[in-house]
Amino acid sequence: MDPSRAVADDVESNVPAPAQGAVPADSRPITSSHEGEYIQTNPAAQQPPPPPNPPQIPVIPQLDKTIQVFDELSCIPDECIKCVVSLLRDTAYHWWNTLVSVVPKERVTWEFFQTEFLKKYISQRFIDQKRKEFLELKQGRMTVTEYKREFVRLSRYAREYVSTEAIMCKRFNDSLNEDIKLLVRILEIKDFVVLVERAYKAEELGKEKRKVDFEARDSRKRSLSKSFQSASKKFRDDFSRSKAIVGYSRRDRDRPPVSSKVTSIASVGNVRPNQLECKHCGKRHPENCRLNDRACFKCGSLDHSICECLELAEQDSV
Repeated sequence: MDPSRAVADDVESNVPAPAQGAVPADSRPITSSHEGEYIQTNPAAQQPPPPPNPPQIPVIPQLDKTIQVFDELSCIPDECIKCVVSLLRDTAYHWWNTLVSVVPKERVTWEFFQTEFLKKYISQRFIDQKRKEFLELKQGRMTVTEYKREFVRLSRYAREYVSTEAIMCKRFNDSLNEDIKLLVRILEIKDFVVLVERAYKAEELGKEKRKVDFEARDSRKRSLSKSFQSASKKFRDDFSRSKAIVGYSRRDRDRPPVSSKVTSIASVGNVRPNQLECKHCGKRHPENCRLNDRACFKCGSLDHSICECLELAEQDSV
């Protein structure tokens, strides 16, 4: 058996350290001699109240909070152990002084204090529970910073699973999320601080990639939406034109037929605007001006005028 361990076990029992300013358990209220005699001669007299139990502060929350403060302040191990020893009180302080008196100075480290403190003041059931939490720890929805803090906190209860820094790095890497793990694993880092830094950078790269992918998807959605709206508008316009054409066709089908004479007049009327205005009569006609040639306005003959035209006479007789 380790002699330092045996001495430490002989110092105190496995009980939590009392808080600063707590009343000792064996303290008694001070009473006068007359009051004592009165109580002894009068058994029915009211006994003085028992001393209050000293307030107990849970050890683990205190230790975890202290370690968290050290992490936030970026304290080095030597500073951590000096600060935490200064917080020990009464039996805990005596236990630690006795322990370090029989342990070689080079073994008294921050890791050594945490290990011995857990053995002394924490039940084995609690340690087993925390060890199980450590073995089942996954990053999940935690950030790399949050996961690293939880990993370090729980690893104190499972030192045998992180016996070397290389093993610690492998376990930390194995519990990272897949997207970060793939980027970090190929580096084969065996320095825990460097590994955490690379995992943090991989996490930032993943966030940037997800942001770019989201913006690209959003841009494609907007483009597809515009194309769909344009196609819908074109379809509506084509449908409206087709309805209009069908309506015109029905109206033309229901309209009575137009005579050839009217058609010819309409066609002549359509051609007339393209003919030049005659400078003699002021009208538009395709042939020579009959007014200028003094020809018959009915048949165009130069031999007679319209009043002598036989075609006009025949038309009147009919």
